[in-house]
Order: sequence, then C-alpha cells, then structure tokens
Amino acid sequence: MDFSHGTIGGGAFFGGARIKGSVNFQRATIKGDIVFEHATIGEHAYFLEARIGRHAFFQGVTINGDGSFYFVKIGGNVDFRDSVVHGELSFLESLIKGTALFRLATIKGKFSLAKSTIGGEAHFNRSVFEGMGDFRGTTFKGKAEFNGARFELQAVFEDCTFEKAVDFVFCRANAVRLGPGKPTTLWLVPKR
Repeated sequence: MDFSHGTIGGGAFFGGARIKGSVNFQRATIKGDIVFEHATIGEHAYFLEARIGRHAFFQGVTINGDGSFYFVKIGGNVDFRDSVVHGELSFLESLIKGTALFRLATIKGKFSLAKSTIGGEAHFNRSVFEGMGDFRGTTFKGKAEFNGARFELQAVFEDCTFEKAVDFVFCRANAVRLGPGKPTTLWLVPKR
C-alpha cells in the first residue's frame, strides 16, 4: 500500500485492516487523523517525514517489520498502546504536539525517540523494549511515565529535558545511560 508523497484532505482509516506487505506514507500529508487501530501490517510501516494534522492511532496494531517514523510531525496524539512491533520502531527527530501513548507496547527491536519533542504527556507504563530504548536529546514538555517499563538491554537518556515530573517506579533495565560524565546506573530491581 503506497500513499507516499500524497495528500489526504481528511482522515485515513485502516482500523482492523490485514495488510500483507508494507505500508508507505513517506512524505505524505494527512490533514485529519490516521487510524490503524487493531490492524496487522505484514512487513514494514514507512512514515518518514509524514505530516499528520491531528492524531495517529495505532493502538493494538501489529507491525511484523520496522516502523519508521523519522522526522514525522503529528499535530495531536500518537497512540501505540497494546501494540507489538517485531522490528525497530523509530520516531527520530520527530514532533508530537500532543500526548505520546506507548502503554503496554512491546517493541522487539530498537526503539528510538531520539532528538524528538513531545508537547503533551508521555506514557510508557509497562511497555517492553527488547532492544535498546534510545531517548537521547528528547524533550518531554509534559509529565513522563515509565513506571513498570522493562528495558531488556539499556535505556539511554543522555541530554534529555524533562520539563515536568518523570516517573520510573518499578521500571527495570539492565543499564541506564544518563550522559557523558555521568555514571551508568543500574536499577536495583532483580529480574524474575
């Protein structure tokens, strides 16, 4: 499914869809919402430099490859609650003007939100990151919650800005990198 470089004047709705191959919205403009709730994407999801005017709903989605959201601009919320991404999921250098919801998401590859800005709250409660969680240089303008999140490798928070409260209660990681000159911190929560 290829919508690259296209413009959709309203919303784009693919909720519950079963897509065998990849979806491509590279450099596309969606003026309303984009909805992939409870959809299955058989391969990759490409949203590089996409512009989404309102909200991006991916709750309950399964992506069997990578989710590439590099340089994306989302005018509202992004919702990946209860989703599974079998490859990498990257929002490198992206702007999310609303809330970022990744509660109960499972990312099997690397996750990156590096150098991005989240204008609202960020919720990563009880998410599982099987690869590295890369948050380097990210600005969290609202409250950020990582309580109960699990980082199987490491979580990198170098040069992050947390403008409001941040919560890591019951979070587990093998290692946390806070930045140059700062020691690598190990959370003292045993693996079960």
